Formats: sequence, C-alpha cells, structure tokens
Amino acid sequence: MKNPALMWRSSSLMRVLSSLFPWPEWQVARMSTFRWDFSEPKRSSSSFRFIPVCRILSKRVSLATRYRARLPDEFPQGELIANEDNRGFAAACNQAIAASRGRYCFLLNPDTVVPEGGLDELLRFADDHPQAGVIGPKLVYPDGSLQYSCRRFPTVSAAIFRGTLLEPLVPGVKSVRYYLMSDWDHGEVRQVDWVSGAAMLVRRELIDDIGLLDEGFFWGSEDVDFCLRAHQANWEVVYTPAPQIIHAVGRSAQQAELSTLLHTHQSMYRLYSKHWSRWLGSRWLIWLGVWLRAAVLLGQWLVRRLFAGGRGKGE
Repeated sequence: MKNPALMWRSSSLMRVLSSLFPWPEWQVARMSTFRWDFSEPKRSSSSFRFIPVCRILSKRVSLATRYRARLPDEFPQGELIANEDNRGFAAACNQAIAASRGRYCFLLNPDTVVPEGGLDELLRFADDHPQAGVIGPKLVYPDGSLQYSCRRFPTVSAAIFRGTLLEPLVPGVKSVRYYLMSDWDHGEVRQVDWVSGAAMLVRRELIDDIGLLDEGFFWGSEDVDFCLRAHQANWEVVYTPAPQIIHAVGRSAQQAELSTLLHTHQSMYRLYSKHWSRWLGSRWLIWLGVWLRAAVLLGQWLVRRLFAGGRGKGE
C-alpha cells in the first residue's frame, strides 16, 4: 500500500463533500434542495460513512457548526472534518479518503443531486466492472441538459479555444469537439480518458496502487491527473449513463471567481508541465501560454464586471 486510503465495498459507501469557498447564508439556503440535506444516504440500501469537509467561517455561524449539530441525529455514522484554512479541493478530498473505509470512495461535490437508488446502482455497476478503477456517472445541469463530464485528455488547441473569446468567434472547432466528446450522445457505457471529479467513484485498490489525489492541484485538473495516473497503471476509466446526477456546476466557484480563475490556471500549468513537458524550454512555453490564456479570461471577467456595474447604476 503506497498511501493510507480507503474506498468502499458494495456494502460500504463513503461520500466526500468538499467546500472550497465559504458560501453566504443565502447560497446555502438556495442549495438546500441539493445533497446538503443528508436525505439521499437514508434512501440507499448500502451503508455509508458520510464525511463532509468544510472550511470554518469566521465571525458568523459556520457550516461546520451547523453540521456538527445535525450529523449525530440525521446521520450517526457521519464524521465532520473542519479546517481552519482552505487547503484546496484535492487536499480536502484526501482528508476524507484517509478517514474512510471500505472498497469504494465516492467523491461528490456539494452542488449535486443523486437520484433515489442512484448510489446502489453505481455500486452494482462497479462490482460488475472490476477493471474500472474510476467510474464517472452521467451529469446533467439542473434543466436536464447534458454536461460534458467525461472527456479526452486536453490539447493545446482545445485550451486556446475552449472558454475564451476565440470559441464564439470560431464555433465548432474540431479540437474542442474532440476534447469534449460532444459528437457523442453519452448514452452508453464507454471507456474514456477522464471523468469529472464532481462525481467520481474510485476503487480502493486503485488508490492503494497509485496513491491519493495530487495536492499540488489546489483547484482544477486533479481529476485529469488522477485518471491519467490510473491509465498509466493499467486501470480503466469508465463512463456510465446511469445513474444520472444533477450538478449545478460552478455554484461554489462563483463565490470567488477571480481566485478560481487563478487557481485553475495554476493547476493547468501543473498538469501540462507534469505530464507533457520533457524539457525546460517546453515548460517555459507552457507557462507563457497558460498565463496568456489567464490574462485573456481575466480581461473578459473585468469587462463583465464593468458592464454589470454600469447596468446596476443605470437601473
């Protein structure tokens, strides 16, 4: 065993919730229809260990205080991990993984809704596919539209166009379609390059084999890195269209947009330099390209803020 880790057996499922940015009270209330209400584990026939990871909020009632009060009655097998600082998504997940036990570990974002029976269905699928070290269920937006939650490994071209000003100017770029697998309807089981860490079932044997998430990724790309390492260790990464999980993508990140943008690009640079850079010159080019992309997106963000402020004053 390379790292202390855990997962879950089909009779033992751990749910990991990592809250990176403190949500204001109205946001928590808005998200109450999601899995913060602890109702899904009660509807599952599988036994759980529920381990949310929160950042303690100062000068007001924290999520940690709220959940400490609720966990004993609502979820007696739960355990809360409260950090005084923001350790990042990968580190928070690793804390929960290290505190859990069982054959499988389910990394699940707080802004998700798991359908009744969905966790049992996911576990049955995992038991039927022993070579799948990582399994990603289908994710959809709250309006039911498809979320591209499984993708091919990123390319430089996809990074240049995806999410930047160039994407609407040059619609339908082949590299972006290839990266997102958008030409596929996501309607059947398929081996893929990587799946989103928003809802990712991981087998214990895989973590014993390759280790935990790389904590050098503060926010973003840790799922790509983990799946790539799984492939390198000859494990399969598999997408399944069932269960279908609702993911209100970006809700937590929206609370700290600028910080998210910076951390995302730091992680992007780490990913490319770690796996696809063989010499110092290429690392410098990657660094330059990543931060040029960040500068473009920062400009877009500032323009949006200025226009939003202008509209607010006009109203």
